[in-house]
Amino acid sequence: MLRRADGAKGEAASGSNREGESTDAERRGGAARSGVEGPVMGPERRGCVVRPWPLANWKREEPVDEAKPFKIPKREVWEAFKRVKANQGAAGVDGQSIAEFEANLSGNLYKLWNRLSSGSYLPPPVRRVEIPKASGGTRPLGIPTVADRIAQEVARRYLEPVLEPVFHADSYGYRPGKSAVDAVYQARQRCWRYDWVLDLDIKGFLDVASYYTFSFS
Repeated sequence: MLRRADGAKGEAASGSNREGESTDAERRGGAARSGVEGPVMGPERRGCVVRPWPLANWKREEPVDEAKPFKIPKREVWEAFKRVKANQGAAGVDGQSIAEFEANLSGNLYKLWNRLSSGSYLPPPVRRVEIPKASGGTRPLGIPTVADRIAQEVARRYLEPVLEPVFHADSYGYRPGKSAVDAVYQARQRCWRYDWVLDLDIKGFLDVASYYTFSFS
Protein backbone atom coordinates (compact mmCIF):
# COMPACT_ATOMS: atom_id res chain seq x y z
CA MET A 1 0.00 0.00 0.00
CA LEU A 2 1.36 3.49 -0.90
CA ARG A 3 2.07 5.93 1.97
CA ARG A 4 2.98 9.59 1.93
CA ALA A 5 5.93 10.91 3.88
CA ASP A 6 3.58 11.94 6.74
CA GLY A 7 2.45 8.34 7.09
CA ALA A 8 -1.05 8.88 5.70
CA LYS A 9 -2.45 6.53 3.11
CA GLY A 10 -1.76 7.71 -0.42
CA GLU A 11 -4.32 7.50 -3.20
CA ALA A 12 -4.01 8.28 -6.90
CA ALA A 13 -6.15 11.07 -8.26
CA SER A 14 -8.09 8.68 -10.46
CA GLY A 15 -8.24 5.83 -7.97
CA SER A 16 -5.84 3.58 -6.09
CA ASN A 17 -3.00 1.82 -7.90
CA ARG A 18 -3.07 -1.92 -8.17
CA GLU A 19 -0.05 -3.81 -6.93
CA GLY A 20 2.66 -4.26 -9.58
CA GLU A 21 1.61 -1.29 -11.73
CA SER A 22 4.04 1.42 -12.72
CA THR A 23 3.04 5.10 -12.49
CA ASP A 24 5.81 6.22 -14.91
CA ALA A 25 3.43 5.90 -17.81
CA GLU A 26 0.80 8.00 -16.03
CA ARG A 27 3.32 10.81 -15.46
CA ARG A 28 4.09 10.74 -19.17
CA GLY A 29 0.40 10.99 -20.01
CA GLY A 30 -0.17 7.29 -20.74
CA ALA A 31 -1.87 4.42 -19.00
CA ALA A 32 -0.36 2.54 -16.08
CA ARG A 33 1.48 -0.61 -17.11
CA SER A 34 1.59 -3.87 -15.23
CA GLY A 35 4.94 -4.82 -13.74
CA VAL A 36 4.79 -8.22 -15.41
CA GLU A 37 4.34 -6.68 -18.86
CA GLY A 38 7.88 -6.13 -20.16
CA PRO A 39 8.37 -3.06 -22.39
CA VAL A 40 10.13 -3.44 -25.71
CA MET A 41 12.77 -0.74 -25.41
CA GLY A 42 12.53 0.41 -21.76
CA PRO A 43 15.01 -2.05 -20.22
CA GLU A 44 17.58 -1.50 -22.96
CA ARG A 45 17.56 2.28 -22.51
CA ARG A 46 18.17 1.86 -18.78
CA GLY A 47 21.10 -0.47 -19.41
CA CYS A 48 19.41 -3.51 -17.93
CA VAL A 49 19.21 -7.01 -19.33
CA VAL A 50 16.60 -7.29 -22.06
CA ARG A 51 14.13 -10.11 -21.67
CA PRO A 52 13.06 -11.20 -25.17
CA TRP A 53 9.38 -11.40 -25.97
CA PRO A 54 7.87 -14.89 -26.04
CA LEU A 55 8.17 -16.61 -29.39
CA ALA A 56 4.38 -16.74 -29.70
CA ASN A 57 4.36 -12.95 -30.06
CA TRP A 58 6.48 -13.19 -33.21
CA LYS A 59 3.79 -15.22 -34.94
CA ARG A 60 1.18 -12.48 -34.81
CA GLU A 61 1.22 -8.79 -35.61
CA GLU A 62 2.52 -6.60 -32.80
CA PRO A 63 2.28 -2.79 -32.51
CA VAL A 64 5.33 -1.06 -33.95
CA ASP A 65 7.39 0.81 -31.36
CA GLU A 66 6.94 4.50 -32.20
CA ALA A 67 10.34 5.30 -30.65
CA LYS A 68 12.10 3.49 -33.52
CA PRO A 69 13.16 5.53 -36.57
CA PHE A 70 12.31 2.63 -38.92
CA LYS A 71 8.88 1.08 -38.56
CA ILE A 72 9.58 -2.62 -39.08
CA PRO A 73 6.86 -4.89 -37.68
CA LYS A 74 8.17 -7.87 -35.75
CA ARG A 75 6.12 -10.13 -37.99
CA GLU A 76 8.29 -9.12 -40.96
CA VAL A 77 11.36 -10.46 -39.16
CA TRP A 78 9.48 -13.64 -38.24
CA GLU A 79 8.37 -14.23 -41.84
CA ALA A 80 11.91 -13.57 -43.07
CA PHE A 81 13.27 -16.18 -40.66
CA LYS A 82 10.79 -18.78 -41.94
CA ARG A 83 11.94 -18.12 -45.52
CA VAL A 84 15.61 -18.43 -44.56
CA LYS A 85 14.97 -21.63 -42.61
CA ALA A 86 13.10 -23.16 -45.57
CA ASN A 87 16.05 -22.42 -47.88
CA GLN A 88 18.56 -23.84 -45.37
CA GLY A 89 22.14 -22.96 -46.27
CA ALA A 90 25.55 -23.20 -44.63
CA ALA A 91 26.84 -21.23 -41.67
CA GLY A 92 28.59 -17.89 -42.15
CA VAL A 93 31.78 -16.51 -40.62
CA ASP A 94 30.38 -16.91 -37.10
CA GLY A 95 29.94 -20.67 -37.63
CA GLN A 96 26.32 -20.47 -36.45
CA SER A 97 23.96 -22.88 -38.21
CA ILE A 98 20.24 -22.37 -38.57
CA ALA A 99 19.63 -24.97 -35.84
CA GLU A 100 21.95 -23.09 -33.47
CA PHE A 101 20.26 -19.79 -34.30
CA GLU A 102 16.91 -21.40 -33.60
CA ALA A 103 18.07 -22.64 -30.18
CA ASN A 104 17.60 -19.06 -28.91
CA LEU A 105 15.14 -17.97 -31.56
CA SER A 106 13.18 -15.38 -29.59
CA GLY A 107 16.29 -13.65 -28.30
CA ASN A 108 18.09 -13.69 -31.66
CA LEU A 109 15.07 -12.37 -33.56
CA TYR A 110 14.48 -9.65 -31.01
CA LYS A 111 18.10 -8.49 -31.17
CA LEU A 112 18.00 -8.42 -34.97
CA TRP A 113 14.67 -6.55 -35.06
CA ASN A 114 15.93 -4.07 -32.48
CA ARG A 115 19.03 -3.25 -34.52
CA LEU A 116 17.18 -3.07 -37.85
CA SER A 117 14.40 -0.81 -36.60
CA SER A 118 16.80 1.45 -34.69
CA GLY A 119 19.12 1.81 -37.69
CA SER A 120 22.12 0.39 -35.84
CA TYR A 121 22.41 -2.87 -37.77
CA LEU A 122 25.78 -3.50 -39.40
CA PRO A 123 26.14 -6.60 -41.62
CA PRO A 124 29.03 -8.87 -40.66
CA PRO A 125 31.59 -10.09 -43.22
CA VAL A 126 30.60 -12.96 -45.49
CA ARG A 127 32.41 -16.27 -45.50
CA ARG A 128 34.25 -16.83 -48.78
CA VAL A 129 34.31 -20.31 -50.26
CA GLU A 130 35.69 -21.45 -53.60
CA ILE A 131 33.29 -23.28 -55.91
CA PRO A 132 34.79 -25.45 -58.70
CA LYS A 133 33.86 -24.41 -62.25
CA ALA A 134 33.03 -26.94 -64.96
CA SER A 135 35.57 -25.30 -67.26
CA GLY A 136 38.28 -25.50 -64.64
CA GLY A 137 39.34 -23.22 -61.84
CA THR A 138 37.07 -21.90 -59.12
CA ARG A 139 34.83 -18.96 -58.45
CA PRO A 140 34.30 -17.30 -55.05
CA LEU A 141 30.97 -17.53 -53.28
CA GLY A 142 30.03 -15.37 -50.30
CA ILE A 143 27.98 -17.01 -47.53
CA PRO A 144 26.32 -14.52 -45.11
CA THR A 145 25.53 -15.40 -41.52
CA VAL A 146 22.05 -16.68 -40.68
CA ALA A 147 21.13 -13.39 -39.00
CA ASP A 148 22.36 -11.41 -42.00
CA ARG A 149 20.34 -13.58 -44.39
CA ILE A 150 17.27 -12.79 -42.31
CA ALA A 151 18.09 -9.08 -42.42
CA GLN A 152 18.53 -9.25 -46.21
CA GLU A 153 15.21 -11.05 -46.53
CA VAL A 154 13.51 -8.29 -44.52
CA ALA A 155 14.98 -5.74 -46.96
CA ARG A 156 13.95 -7.84 -49.96
CA ARG A 157 10.36 -8.10 -48.75
CA TYR A 158 10.22 -4.31 -48.61
CA LEU A 159 12.21 -3.41 -51.73
CA GLU A 160 10.97 -6.01 -54.20
CA PRO A 161 7.39 -4.66 -54.57
CA VAL A 162 8.82 -1.17 -55.09
CA LEU A 163 11.62 -2.00 -57.55
CA GLU A 164 10.14 -4.96 -59.43
CA PRO A 165 7.83 -2.82 -61.66
CA VAL A 166 10.79 -0.75 -62.96
CA PHE A 167 13.01 -3.69 -63.98
CA HIS A 168 13.54 -4.27 -67.69
CA ALA A 169 11.39 -7.02 -69.15
CA ASP A 170 14.53 -8.86 -70.36
CA SER A 171 16.04 -9.01 -66.86
CA TYR A 172 15.82 -12.60 -65.60
CA GLY A 173 18.38 -12.77 -62.79
CA TYR A 174 16.98 -13.12 -59.27
CA ARG A 175 13.51 -12.02 -60.38
CA PRO A 176 10.33 -13.49 -58.90
CA GLY A 177 8.62 -15.83 -61.35
CA LYS A 178 11.57 -15.73 -63.79
CA SER A 179 14.48 -18.09 -64.35
CA ALA A 180 17.30 -18.96 -66.75
CA VAL A 181 14.90 -21.29 -68.56
CA ASP A 182 12.68 -18.29 -69.37
CA ALA A 183 15.69 -16.41 -70.72
CA VAL A 184 16.62 -19.31 -73.01
CA TYR A 185 13.03 -19.52 -74.25
CA GLN A 186 13.01 -15.80 -75.08
CA ALA A 187 16.35 -16.08 -76.89
CA ARG A 188 15.02 -19.00 -78.93
CA GLN A 189 11.97 -17.00 -79.99
CA ARG A 190 14.08 -14.05 -81.11
CA CYS A 191 16.44 -16.27 -83.09
CA TRP A 192 13.57 -16.75 -85.53
CA ARG A 193 13.29 -12.98 -86.05
CA TYR A 194 16.96 -11.94 -86.24
CA ASP A 195 19.90 -13.45 -88.13
CA TRP A 196 22.58 -12.11 -85.79
CA VAL A 197 23.59 -12.64 -82.15
CA LEU A 198 25.48 -10.29 -79.86
CA ASP A 199 27.59 -12.16 -77.28
CA LEU A 200 29.48 -10.38 -74.50
CA ASP A 201 31.79 -11.99 -71.97
CA ILE A 202 33.77 -10.03 -69.40
CA LYS A 203 36.47 -12.19 -67.84
CA GLY A 204 35.88 -12.66 -64.13
CA PHE A 205 32.79 -10.44 -64.15
CA LEU A 206 30.49 -13.01 -62.56
CA ASP A 207 33.18 -13.99 -60.06
CA VAL A 208 33.22 -10.46 -58.65
CA ALA A 209 29.49 -9.86 -59.04
CA SER A 210 28.45 -13.08 -57.32
CA TYR A 211 30.76 -12.34 -54.41
CA TYR A 212 29.57 -8.80 -53.72
CA THR A 213 25.94 -9.13 -54.73
CA PHE A 214 23.49 -9.66 -51.87
CA SER A 215 22.29 -13.26 -51.83
CA PHE A 216 18.86 -12.80 -50.27
CA SER A 217 17.92 -15.68 -47.93
